[in-house]
Order: sequence, then structure tokens, then C-alpha cells
Amino acid sequence: MKPTFKEYLINEATYHGWREPEATDFQFGKTVRSPQLKRGMLLGIKYQNSIKFIIEVLGFTGNDKKYGEGGILYNSAKEMLSTNKVSTLKELEELDHKNEYGYGHYMKARDLVDKKVGPWFYIFKGKWVIGSSADTVTFIEAKYVPSKDGPRVLSQVHETPFTDRQEQRFLTTLGQDVDKRDSWPSPHRITKMVKDVSPKAKKIGSGGYSDAYGRDRSSMVIKLTHGGDGAETLRFLKWAKQKKNPHLPKVYSIKKIQSAPKPTEFDDFWGSSDDVNVYARMERLVPLHPNKYKWKPEHVPFLEWMFLTDHGDRPEYIVGGDKWRKLKSQASRQRIYSSKLVQALKMVTRLAGIDDFDELDITLISDQIAHNLMVRPSTGEIVIHDPF
Repeated sequence: MKPTFKEYLINEATYHGWREPEATDFQFGKTVRSPQLKRGMLLGIKYQNSIKFIIEVLGFTGNDKKYGEGGILYNSAKEMLSTNKVSTLKELEELDHKNEYGYGHYMKARDLVDKKVGPWFYIFKGKWVIGSSADTVTFIEAKYVPSKDGPRVLSQVHETPFTDRQEQRFLTTLGQDVDKRDSWPSPHRITKMVKDVSPKAKKIGSGGYSDAYGRDRSSMVIKLTHGGDGAETLRFLKWAKQKKNPHLPKVYSIKKIQSAPKPTEFDDFWGSSDDVNVYARMERLVPLHPNKYKWKPEHVPFLEWMFLTDHGDRPEYIVGGDKWRKLKSQASRQRIYSSKLVQALKMVTRLAGIDDFDELDITLISDQIAHNLMVRPSTGEIVIHDPF
């Protein structure tokens, strides 16, 4: 199934940075007729002699619920018509008129600029219309073509999950809960604590012992690590905070939270009294998709290092045979034999105090999301994340 426009932007963010589209980032083409409408189409909506907004078609509803509240049933207008055994919107409208007012077929869409979603389009006199005045709409093909300088970065990109006051309230509540229960709270309970303090914050990622919380548009997250991985996470984040290598995460604050004072029956699952629990405020990173990432000649030493240390596939599997040969040739001409990323990996290995590279918890497999290797959206740089 074709990805939604939002999914497309998220995939682009893997190596370009998260971007917010503006109306000026779209070009308009030919008129789209009603039978051609289908899920995933990007369209300019024209009525009253001008294009009012730009949408992505999400699908078409049935007539079993009022005002399209029953949800999407059809992926295209053609499917909607054929399923109801009619050939035109006029015939479908006549079918709907047998029902109570409001029980008709609607087209649901997402506004690509202000992000609102709704079943705004309905059928009147055999045409798609919008609004209480039943304005007839014309659908104009739209193409996403970012302007030369690129779409503007999200206006709220620096919004933090918590204000300083909210952070203090959360840490106080968390500490009191640990003291009261003599155990680390469940992920569900921590999520509730986060929402109680900052309703717009939500869980945006999780691992075996860690959970990350942020807002939809924030470039910063809070990371909570509990249980057996806490001590290693604390050591790595404190060390990374002092370094200036661009391939290490930006850590703004770290706090060690007192563990439960005595063992409980939940120790094996939630962490024992000897465990270290960590609260960190750090930059937001996005997943690294190896087979989608835009590899460059400067990545050649990294790809070779990952393969030679048994942390990754052969570079040609990840990049593609012809492209890998081209990248190697370019790297050779540019005399690229190492990189800051490889240097960062070697520093992390020394920090871990190990001689065996296999003990680093990182992997790069061609058809899987990279494990503990992520991407900084604003620059596209690969960042080592929690590698122990």
C-alpha cells in the first residue's frame, strides 16, 4: 500500500530532517475527475475561483453513520461506486437520499498545511461539494516540490517535552512513587505520570529497559532507563555529554534516580534495589533505515568498519553493488580513509573497556532498522545511541 504523505515525510526525515510543508512547496497540474479520486492523491481544492487549501485523500466513507463518522470503507471513488452498484455520483446520491439526512458518502482528507483531518467533502446534485453553502469543488493535481531553500523547519521544533517546572513535578512524583511502592513503576504508570504533568507529551519510543517521551514537534526528548541497563546508560550519557564528536548524542541534563530501597517480588521484571534508574533530557533522533539512507563517500570507512567487526552486512548488500563500487572509487579519489564516525565507534569501544568488538550492542542490516544507530534529523548525521 502506498505510504501516506505523513509517512513519506517521516521517511525523508531519516536522512533529510523533519520538514513542515507550506503551500508554496506544491505545484499544481491538471484537473482530476471524480472517478479518478483515490487514497494518497495530493490535491489542490478549488472553489469560489481560487485554490483554498491542499489535501491528501485518505479514503471514502460508507453511509451507515452520520456525517462520515463510520470511518473509511473505500480506498477510491471507483471502488465506492462499484460496491454500491452505481456508475455516477448522481446515482449514489439518490441511493443516499433514501436514508435520514446526513447518512451519505463522504470523502475524508488531511489538510497538508494545517494538518486537520475530516470528512469535509459530500455529494450534492451529483458533484463533490464542501461547507454549509455546498460550494462545488474542483480537484487540481498537486505535486510536492520543496522550494529551493527547502520547506521551513517546524515552528515548534525546539519545544521541549517538559518545562523546568513540569520536569521538577514529574521527578518529585516519580521519586515519591518509587519510595511508596519500593519498586520501579510500570511503563504504563510512568506514561500516566508524564501525561498528568504535560498532557501534550507522549511516549515516542521504547526499548528493553528505556522509554522516550516527547511532543510531536519537539527536537528534544526525555529518556528514562531503568533496571539492568541503567548503570551503563548513565556511564555512556555522562561521557557523551562531555564530548564534541557529532556522532554522539547531544545530552542536556542527566539525573540518577534512587532505586527501590528494598527488593520486591517484581525485581526480576522492573528492576531490583541494586539497579540504577536514569532520567536524561537529550536531543530527539530518528531511526536509521540502511536501505533508504543516502550513503556518501565519507561513509565508506564506517560501512567497512561495521562489516569487519561483525556488526553489519557487507556494504554492497546495504548500498547496492554498483553504488558501493562508485562510492569506494569516490572515497579513494578523495583520500577518505577514516571518519569522525569511525573514531567515535573506536572511542566507545575503549570506554566500554573491551577488546572484543562483538560486545558493542549495535547492528546494521540492510533490510532492518539499525540497532542503536540513529540519525540526527537536522543534519542527517549518524549518531551512536546506547551502544552497551
